[in-house]
Amino acid sequence: MKQRGSVASRLALTAFGAGLTAASWATAARAAPANTAAQVDSSEPAEPTEPPEPTEPSEPTVAPEVATPAPTAPATTAQPAAAAEASRQTSMAPPSTVALAPGVRLPPKSDLSPQHMAVELRFGPYMPRVDDGVESPVFEDFFGDDNRYQVGFEVDYQLWRAPYLGTLGVGFGFGYTSMTGPNLPSGEEGTGGQPISQRSTLSIMPMYAVGVLRVDVLSREFSVPIVPYGKLGLGYALWWVNDGISTARTDDGTIGKDSSAGVQTALGGMLLLDPIDPVSARAMDAELGINNSYLFFEWAWSNFEGRQMNVGASTWVTGIAVEL
Repeated sequence: MKQRGSVASRLALTAFGAGLTAASWATAARAAPANTAAQVDSSEPAEPTEPPEPTEPSEPTVAPEVATPAPTAPATTAQPAAAAEASRQTSMAPPSTVALAPGVRLPPKSDLSPQHMAVELRFGPYMPRVDDGVESPVFEDFFGDDNRYQVGFEVDYQLWRAPYLGTLGVGFGFGYTSMTGPNLPSGEEGTGGQPISQRSTLSIMPMYAVGVLRVDVLSREFSVPIVPYGKLGLGYALWWVNDGISTARTDDGTIGKDSSAGVQTALGGMLLLDPIDPVSARAMDAELGINNSYLFFEWAWSNFEGRQMNVGASTWVTGIAVEL
């Protein structure tokens, strides 16, 4: 009996210990989720505080701050630079842009296009020297002393610009003039009893090749709109006489047609027209390549001697000229 009771007491103690162990496991199981939830809850508040930190380097306010120091430059430095830039742009700007800036002063004249040549349109009286060296004035008796006029042109190639002087080049010119006179007064009896009313015409085509010096340093460097010039070379002229029917002939059968050659020279001056309207002058330079335009006046002298007569002249010539 005593042995059976001891066994029962051991079983009771074992069962009690198992119950305590089960109770402790149950308590631990209930506490574990609570601890996990507490850990999760404790870590959640830290996450929202971190996002603002990476946004600080990406703020876009840095770029405008770099550009803002430019206006802080002293006004005394910025204004001359702006004026120099405006002057440069004005000198190279299209004419319409310059015209729209009334407060801008134009810089000194400078060619916008290359300058290589000059072209003249010429006009003036022409009285040939036919009567020079003859006893009776044959030309004046037949053609009279009224003024006759010549039209022509000249092209100069400016080969070299001499410093502090001007341009040196060669020029080629051509002209034409004609004059008429009555063979016999109308109504007067002529050969065969028929009235003669035809008129004879003398036509002259002078041509020449000359060296040309144009002294344009005054206009380019000192704003004096005067360009003196001189020319010297050789000339050649074709001439013929028509009697109203065909080429005239003398009583001994000489044909009234020949050529004459000799010296050609001239002295003159040109008035620069660009200062009258500098904006238009720049427009012509930029758009048409016309560097300068002029009115000119010269005294021309030629001595074209030939086998029959001298058709040179000593006369004044005027016209317009442009440099290209």
